[in-house]
Amino acid sequence: MKVQVKLFGEFRKHMPTNGSSPAFGVDVDEGTSVQTLLDTLGIPIEAPKTLVHNHRAGRLDTILVEGDTLAVFPPVAGGG
Repeated sequence: MKVQVKLFGEFRKHMPTNGSSPAFGVDVDEGTSVQTLLDTLGIPIEAPKTLVHNHRAGRLDTILVEGDTLAVFPPVAGGG
């Protein structure tokens, strides 16, 4: 099944292609979790990250389904 992945910031180095867009489609098996997908992409579990799954806060244990979108953001530092 196909899911859409968007990698931002430092996570873009884990993209399977060097496109100009942060988004790409990936085929995963039924029952694949967000964590399994991140492992497949080579994104370390200990790397701080924000996950957005279908426009909502994401969780590592979420099971992906056909057509899902997962966005992975690095930590954001802000001014003060």
